[in-house]
Amino acid sequence: MNRQADGSGGVIHILREARRQIAVSLVLFILAGIGGALYPHIGDAALANFAEYVREFLEKNTPDLILAIFLRNAAAAGTAILLGIFFGIVPVAAISVNGILFGAVLRLMPAESWRLLPHGVFELPAMFIAWGLGLWVGLWIMEAPRWQRLKERLTASLRVYLMLILPLLVVAAVIEGIAAHIYRG
Repeated sequence: MNRQADGSGGVIHILREARRQIAVSLVLFILAGIGGALYPHIGDAALANFAEYVREFLEKNTPDLILAIFLRNAAAAGTAILLGIFFGIVPVAAISVNGILFGAVLRLMPAESWRLLPHGVFELPAMFIAWGLGLWVGLWIMEAPRWQRLKERLTASLRVYLMLILPLLVVAAVIEGIAAHIYRG
Protein backbone atom coordinates (compact mmCIF):
# COMPACT_ATOMS: atom_id res chain seq x y z
CA MET A 1 0.00 0.00 0.00
CA ASN A 2 1.19 3.46 -0.67
CA ARG A 3 2.30 6.10 1.77
CA GLN A 4 -1.05 7.86 1.81
CA ALA A 5 -3.09 4.92 3.06
CA ASP A 6 -0.62 3.39 5.51
CA GLY A 7 -0.89 6.17 8.06
CA SER A 8 2.42 7.79 7.19
CA GLY A 9 0.84 10.19 4.69
CA GLY A 10 -0.74 13.49 5.59
CA VAL A 11 -4.41 14.08 6.20
CA ILE A 12 -4.98 15.34 2.65
CA HIS A 13 -3.45 12.18 1.19
CA ILE A 14 -5.58 9.99 3.42
CA LEU A 15 -8.70 11.91 2.42
CA ARG A 16 -7.77 11.40 -1.22
CA GLU A 17 -7.47 7.66 -0.61
CA ALA A 18 -10.93 7.57 0.96
CA ARG A 19 -12.58 10.17 -1.31
CA ARG A 20 -14.90 7.66 -3.01
CA GLN A 21 -16.17 6.37 0.30
CA ILE A 22 -16.64 9.91 1.61
CA ALA A 23 -18.65 10.69 -1.53
CA VAL A 24 -20.68 7.52 -1.01
CA SER A 25 -21.48 8.65 2.54
CA LEU A 26 -22.81 11.95 1.19
CA VAL A 27 -24.93 10.21 -1.47
CA LEU A 28 -26.35 7.72 1.05
CA PHE A 29 -27.16 10.59 3.43
CA ILE A 30 -29.03 12.45 0.67
CA LEU A 31 -30.94 9.32 -0.32
CA ALA A 32 -31.86 8.58 3.29
CA GLY A 33 -32.89 12.23 3.70
CA ILE A 34 -35.19 11.94 0.72
CA GLY A 35 -36.65 8.80 2.30
CA GLY A 36 -37.15 10.58 5.62
CA ALA A 37 -38.90 13.45 3.85
CA LEU A 38 -41.07 11.39 1.49
CA TYR A 39 -42.06 8.56 3.82
CA PRO A 40 -43.46 10.08 7.01
CA HIS A 41 -43.84 6.74 8.80
CA ILE A 42 -40.07 6.20 8.58
CA GLY A 43 -39.07 9.77 9.41
CA ASP A 44 -41.60 10.21 12.20
CA ALA A 45 -40.47 7.02 13.95
CA ALA A 46 -36.86 8.20 13.81
CA LEU A 47 -37.86 11.66 15.09
CA ALA A 48 -39.79 10.20 18.03
CA ASN A 49 -36.69 8.35 19.19
CA PHE A 50 -34.51 11.40 18.59
CA ALA A 51 -36.88 13.68 20.53
CA GLU A 52 -36.35 11.54 23.64
CA TYR A 53 -32.61 11.91 23.21
CA VAL A 54 -32.82 15.70 22.75
CA ARG A 55 -34.84 16.21 25.94
CA GLU A 56 -31.81 15.40 28.07
CA PHE A 57 -29.94 18.31 26.48
CA LEU A 58 -32.64 20.94 26.93
CA GLU A 59 -31.90 21.83 30.54
CA LYS A 60 -28.11 22.09 30.23
CA ASN A 61 -26.34 25.42 30.54
CA THR A 62 -24.34 26.53 27.51
CA PRO A 63 -20.88 25.18 28.51
CA ASP A 64 -22.36 21.81 29.54
CA LEU A 65 -24.39 21.69 26.35
CA ILE A 66 -21.32 22.41 24.22
CA LEU A 67 -19.40 19.65 25.98
CA ALA A 68 -22.30 17.18 25.66
CA ILE A 69 -22.72 17.91 21.95
CA PHE A 70 -19.00 17.56 21.32
CA LEU A 71 -18.73 14.28 23.24
CA ARG A 72 -21.77 12.82 21.49
CA ASN A 73 -20.50 13.74 18.04
CA ALA A 74 -16.91 12.69 18.80
CA ALA A 75 -18.17 9.31 20.02
CA ALA A 76 -20.40 8.89 16.97
CA ALA A 77 -17.56 9.74 14.57
CA GLY A 78 -15.06 7.51 16.36
CA THR A 79 -17.53 4.64 16.50
CA ALA A 80 -18.25 4.93 12.77
CA ILE A 81 -14.54 4.71 12.01
CA LEU A 82 -13.65 1.94 14.46
CA LEU A 83 -16.70 -0.22 13.79
CA GLY A 84 -16.17 0.23 10.09
CA ILE A 85 -13.96 -2.85 10.43
CA PHE A 86 -17.17 -4.87 10.23
CA PHE A 87 -17.34 -4.26 6.48
CA GLY A 88 -18.78 -0.77 6.81
CA ILE A 89 -22.14 -1.87 8.20
CA VAL A 90 -22.12 0.50 11.20
CA PRO A 91 -21.25 3.61 9.16
CA VAL A 92 -24.01 2.79 6.66
CA ALA A 93 -26.50 2.44 9.51
CA ALA A 94 -25.36 5.75 11.03
CA ILE A 95 -25.58 7.52 7.67
CA SER A 96 -29.07 6.15 7.11
CA VAL A 97 -30.46 7.10 10.51
CA ASN A 98 -29.00 10.60 10.37
CA GLY A 99 -30.18 11.14 6.79
CA ILE A 100 -33.69 9.99 7.68
CA LEU A 101 -33.75 12.37 10.65
CA PHE A 102 -32.50 15.24 8.51
CA GLY A 103 -35.17 14.59 5.87
CA ALA A 104 -37.91 14.33 8.49
CA VAL A 105 -36.88 17.63 10.09
CA LEU A 106 -36.87 19.34 6.69
CA ARG A 107 -40.34 17.94 5.95
CA LEU A 108 -41.86 18.89 9.28
CA MET A 109 -40.19 22.26 9.82
CA PRO A 110 -39.05 23.67 6.47
CA ALA A 111 -39.22 27.28 7.71
CA GLU A 112 -37.02 26.41 10.71
CA SER A 113 -34.50 24.29 8.81
CA TRP A 114 -32.18 27.28 8.36
CA ARG A 115 -31.27 26.74 12.04
CA LEU A 116 -29.45 23.55 11.03
CA LEU A 117 -27.08 25.47 8.79
CA PRO A 118 -24.68 27.13 11.25
CA HIS A 119 -23.50 24.01 13.05
CA GLY A 120 -24.02 21.81 10.02
CA VAL A 121 -21.33 23.71 8.15
CA PHE A 122 -18.73 22.05 10.39
CA GLU A 123 -20.53 19.03 11.81
CA LEU A 124 -21.81 17.50 8.58
CA PRO A 125 -18.46 17.56 6.74
CA ALA A 126 -16.81 16.04 9.82
CA MET A 127 -19.42 13.29 9.93
CA PHE A 128 -19.27 12.63 6.17
CA ILE A 129 -15.52 12.22 6.52
CA ALA A 130 -15.89 9.92 9.56
CA TRP A 131 -18.57 7.82 7.87
CA GLY A 132 -16.54 7.67 4.67
CA LEU A 133 -13.45 6.60 6.59
CA GLY A 134 -15.53 3.94 8.30
CA LEU A 135 -16.56 2.64 4.89
CA TRP A 136 -12.94 2.83 3.72
CA VAL A 137 -11.75 0.90 6.77
CA GLY A 138 -14.45 -1.69 6.01
CA LEU A 139 -12.84 -2.44 2.66
CA TRP A 140 -9.77 -3.92 4.39
CA ILE A 141 -11.13 -7.35 3.59
CA MET A 142 -10.75 -6.71 -0.15
CA GLU A 143 -6.97 -6.23 -0.17
CA ALA A 144 -4.13 -8.54 0.73
CA PRO A 145 -2.48 -8.76 3.15
CA ARG A 146 -5.79 -8.19 4.91
CA TRP A 147 -4.63 -7.66 8.50
CA GLN A 148 -1.94 -5.26 7.34
CA ARG A 149 -4.51 -3.26 5.35
CA LEU A 150 -6.82 -3.15 8.35
CA LYS A 151 -4.04 -1.81 10.56
CA GLU A 152 -2.98 0.75 7.93
CA ARG A 153 -6.50 2.00 7.31
CA LEU A 154 -7.36 2.25 10.99
CA THR A 155 -4.13 4.10 11.73
CA ALA A 156 -4.69 6.51 8.85
CA SER A 157 -8.34 7.06 9.77
CA LEU A 158 -7.53 7.74 13.40
CA ARG A 159 -4.97 10.30 12.28
CA VAL A 160 -7.67 12.14 10.33
CA TYR A 161 -10.01 11.78 13.30
CA LEU A 162 -7.54 13.46 15.63
CA MET A 163 -6.23 16.11 13.25
CA LEU A 164 -9.35 17.10 11.33
CA ILE A 165 -12.61 15.57 12.54
CA LEU A 166 -12.27 16.43 16.24
CA PRO A 167 -11.34 20.09 15.58
CA LEU A 168 -14.32 20.44 13.24
CA LEU A 169 -16.58 18.92 15.89
CA VAL A 170 -15.29 21.33 18.54
CA VAL A 171 -16.23 24.28 16.33
CA ALA A 172 -19.60 22.70 15.52
CA ALA A 173 -20.38 22.09 19.21
CA VAL A 174 -19.51 25.66 20.17
CA ILE A 175 -21.69 27.07 17.39
CA GLU A 176 -24.56 24.69 18.17
CA GLY A 177 -24.37 25.34 21.91
CA ILE A 178 -24.35 29.11 21.48
CA ALA A 179 -27.13 28.92 18.88
CA ALA A 180 -29.25 26.79 21.23
CA HIS A 181 -28.71 29.36 23.99
CA ILE A 182 -29.81 32.17 21.65
CA TYR A 183 -32.87 30.22 20.38
CA ARG A 184 -33.97 29.44 23.93
CA GLY A 185 -34.06 33.14 24.47
